[in-house]
Amino acid sequence: MKLAIDKNPALYLDEPISADLEKIHKSCKVYIYLYEKKSDIDLIQLGGYEVKMNVEKMKKKIYNPNLPIKTKKNIRYHYFSVGKD
Repeated sequence: MKLAIDKNPALYLDEPISADLEKIHKSCKVYIYLYEKKSDIDLIQLGGYEVKMNVEKMKKKIYNPNLPIKTKKNIRYHYFSVGKD
């Protein structure tokens, strides 16, 4: 996942998504570290729960990076000459 973020610099421009992906990446690293060290089952389950919760938070957030374009009001000024110039 981290390599995919590094390959795509557009994710760094979208700060909320890249911040959430960074949280998920860190929690995945902790989970893998606990599994490799053969820690207590409860700690491994807690790490897995943390990964799951971070993913759920990211899924629930609504990202709309497209800012609405401001449309100018169609104001027309008509100047008519009433007399001779």
